[in-house]
Amino acid sequence: MAVAALAFIALTAFISPEQARNMQRNPSTFGTMLCRQFWYLENKILAEGRVCLKSDRARRAFKAAKPCISDDEKILPRRVRDYLAELRKAAAKKGCFR
Repeated sequence: MAVAALAFIALTAFISPEQARNMQRNPSTFGTMLCRQFWYLENKILAEGRVCLKSDRARRAFKAAKPCISDDEKILPRRVRDYLAELRKAAAKKGCFR
């Protein structure tokens, strides 16, 4: 049980270089983004985090991504989940639909 907990912590604490690149955009600049940019960045972050994408459009757009391993975003590191929350908040504020 302890080994499984340590493995989960290790998986959810590490931010890959791809995810770090995805998160280079400062959340203070989210207001300048278009709805399609919000959609793309959100799904790119999910795909590279190996979260299973929900829409056909997203699966087609990121078909070259590594296979997904979970529908649950909790597999993403806390920092990535927090970034996604800010991204989604800004998208909602602009009236973008997911």
